[in-house]
Amino acid sequence: MALLSFLNAGWLGNLFDNTPTPYYTMPIDLSKTGNVAETDIRIDKEYRTGIALNYDFRRQKNKMTRNEYNNIKVFFGNSYTSGTAIPVKLKIEKIMDKNETTILNDIIIVDNNGGHELHSSLIKEIALSQGKYRIKVETTEDFSELSDLSVLVEIYYIRAPK
Repeated sequence: MALLSFLNAGWLGNLFDNTPTPYYTMPIDLSKTGNVAETDIRIDKEYRTGIALNYDFRRQKNKMTRNEYNNIKVFFGNSYTSGTAIPVKLKIEKIMDKNETTILNDIIIVDNNGGHELHSSLIKEIALSQGKYRIKVETTEDFSELSDLSVLVEIYYIRAPK
């Protein structure tokens, strides 16, 4: 009887839950409008959560001509110059007992202010309480010049709240 009440309370729920937790990445194609990167994620720490676009030049530099590489550097910018702003739609829903509550549903302009070789642009930093969430990033504009690039959506913990 005690075992049934223990299991009913859901205390073992997270033990057998295979929902990913931050740090988590998923690919997104920025070349066409309407492309989506979506995942369910479990927040299990009281940290702020960051969602960002990441393009790593080092891994893909060998796949490009010098001219393509230089054009991409101009597109994304660097620590001294801002690159092209990329609008994306970000939707975050809290999943609770088969119901979903929308926490955020906005179009966000991602400013590209990366570094020299590695580019990461913050979409949103948000405080999420512990629980399960559905995070969806959708492109809202075509960037055909990025059709051959591998871009990731990163979800990660940032720091403990103050």
